[in-house]
Amino acid sequence: MQNARLKRFLCIVLFLLVPCMVFCAPKASQENYQSKVTIENDIKHFDRGEVRYFDGVPVIKLEGSYYDMGLQYGVLMKKEMNRVGGEIDTFLDDVTASYPCYLRPVVPIVIKSMLKSIKKRFPAYYVEEIEGMSEGSGVDFYTLMFMAAGSSMMTSACSSIMVKLDDRIIHGRDFDWEPPMLGQYPAIVEYHPEGKKSFTCFSFVGFPGVIQAVNEEGLSMTLNIAYGMFEKNNKGLPITYKTREIMENASNLSEAGGVIRTYKTDEPGWMITIASANEGSGAIFEMYDNNITETPMSGKYEYVHNILFQPELVGDMELSKKYNEVFLGQTEWNLARHYTTDRVIKDKGINSIDDMIDYLKSTDFYEYENVYLADNATINNEYTINTLVFDVKNDVVYFAVAQSYSAFAKMYQYNLKDRTLTLFKEADPKMESPELKEKIDWYCKYKKHQYRGEFKEIVKEADFSSDLTPGQLGFISDAWHEAKGVKPEILIASIDKQIAKYPNYGRLYLIKGDVFECSGKCKEAAKSYEQALATPNLSNQYRLEILSKLVKINEKENSRLAKDQMRQYCALIDELRNTHHIGDDLEKDYKKFKKKLSK
Repeated sequence: MQNARLKRFLCIVLFLLVPCMVFCAPKASQENYQSKVTIENDIKHFDRGEVRYFDGVPVIKLEGSYYDMGLQYGVLMKKEMNRVGGEIDTFLDDVTASYPCYLRPVVPIVIKSMLKSIKKRFPAYYVEEIEGMSEGSGVDFYTLMFMAAGSSMMTSACSSIMVKLDDRIIHGRDFDWEPPMLGQYPAIVEYHPEGKKSFTCFSFVGFPGVIQAVNEEGLSMTLNIAYGMFEKNNKGLPITYKTREIMENASNLSEAGGVIRTYKTDEPGWMITIASANEGSGAIFEMYDNNITETPMSGKYEYVHNILFQPELVGDMELSKKYNEVFLGQTEWNLARHYTTDRVIKDKGINSIDDMIDYLKSTDFYEYENVYLADNATINNEYTINTLVFDVKNDVVYFAVAQSYSAFAKMYQYNLKDRTLTLFKEADPKMESPELKEKIDWYCKYKKHQYRGEFKEIVKEADFSSDLTPGQLGFISDAWHEAKGVKPEILIASIDKQIAKYPNYGRLYLIKGDVFECSGKCKEAAKSYEQALATPNLSNQYRLEILSKLVKINEKENSRLAKDQMRQYCALIDELRNTHHIGDDLEKDYKKFKKKLSK
């Protein structure tokens, strides 16, 4: 998922938001609410709210006005909320460490102004709820506002799928997000707002918005992002509160669509998947830049990953050509998951809860099984921190959570009627395997170094004698290009070891070619790039990147070959232009090559 536009977007967001977002020490509440908390049969009560724990997972019930629900949340979860605030404080400090010191003093003024602006986009009742959470927990209001509105800032590559069984519809979900530490703080929250519909949200401690939930009318909802799409001028209601409006106000799919169309879109692109247990059907709503589409279920299956306005799904080629960028619609991490989903549907099908869970566990990458740390390119991946299966007709939601690869973790069964959480399946043996445990541990350490911009540490801590996966080598090579730290031959040897294991994994040849090129070995680089182009499942995003690199290498010494590669590049762009939006960087090379070919 490396591209110039995305990097620029994240740099802007991190510059404006993250460096100064220091979590203030909890301010003292105006009242000693903790003295009013009672405990009966291991259930904590405050006002009309309550919390009980199942295997360490808090199940929270809130009831009343929005302020009351917020206050109940803050009081009952005060200890956990401050712990999460401390964790996120550390995370933001890590990111801040990657920026020059002289920039930091000016950012608090900017962040406060920006959050005040975002606050104006919220209905007053949601602001009151956040105020209640702050009052009850002592966590700063703007800290909670940041948590409520910051869902689009981090890497996210979720999967959502609906399946019609003989007697009902089920709704599966892998939620991919970061930082990984969030997987340590799950929370199931049942909201009963006065005068509106009740709903149950599956989230993380202290996050008041809705990412995945089910309401009293049998509507289950999950949210996917079109990662990297961002229109700064769109200032609609932030998405995790638009989804909350759906849960609180919609009884069926038609009403859900009405709620979605009531609000202008916010900055990123989004996909909302909604299954209706009572109607036995579902729909996927996509939105960006105030364009909203609805795709009703037309067969047994409907699914979405992170490709925005995919023509096969929305049936609108013009929207795809305007917004479906190559870096999104033709990138490996999207295409590989689509391939896996289509193959599961065709070869085996999903005909039960167990089938759905097996699908959500998949770590297949095209022809290869059990590929770990594949940079979001598998259904269950390093970013997957929450796995859910909604079986609403049977009043059950299956639920798993972990810092990474959550579909392999212990699977619980949550009963929507009596609000109990029981063990459904023990953790998959893969979760306890030394191999995966080592990979998850490495990933968590890697992310911390990445947030801090500690590229030298990433390379330094890499064990090149071990079995580094293709994804790990991608992460490590990115760091190596920034900071070096080892001889290129050491990195090449590790890449070759993986090529022997995965000869059709095109990205490995691309990584190898980049190392050669950076080391001044252009002939070796060109050979590796050509090998990448010969692999069967290379994404068009990588194909264009490689052709551009080859042109650069060959122009001086083999102009005839360079022109042939220019023609290949331009022909692929012409083909993609019929279905995708061609970004500025790709268009720039296209025009340059066309001009050279015309001479």
